[in-house]
Amino acid sequence: MFVLLAAGQALIGAPAAPDPIQLRQPDGGMIEARVRGDEFFAWYETLDGHPIEQDAQSKAWIYRSRDEFRQPLAEPSARVVGEAPPPSTTWTPEEPPEAAQLRLQADQSRAQQLLKTGSTRTAMREAMSTPGPVEKKLLTICVRFSDSPPASSLTPISYFQ
Repeated sequence: MFVLLAAGQALIGAPAAPDPIQLRQPDGGMIEARVRGDEFFAWYETLDGHPIEQDAQSKAWIYRSRDEFRQPLAEPSARVVGEAPPPSTTWTPEEPPEAAQLRLQADQSRAQQLLKTGSTRTAMREAMSTPGPVEKKLLTICVRFSDSPPASSLTPISYFQ
């Protein structure tokens, strides 16, 4: 990241990590889900692709239909993930207009930055090239654990064993 900052380039967001995560239900039970989307629009879904949200009142993770998504519920849902069966079909939430507008503004800003600075690869290459050796201060912390042998019995090779 330092190289990108030194080169004057804007940092770019990325899609959410696809790895499963654990979400805790109010009763202590755990469910597996994934985060989908990116920095402008994101949602949670079960591993089999059903969008879920955390109910604001009960704090339970619940299945949501296309019509209910991101809308307040009048009462807590009976479709709690892990207790109720999932909906019969999966669906993907659509990006709202305000997220699309933010994405467009970010894209335009990145394009203007590239026009000012030239090619990203060229700027990164210039930032990474260093003429000759570089001196840097390095903090070294030495720790002696209670189960370590006494210092008098250590030899240079024993540090690596």
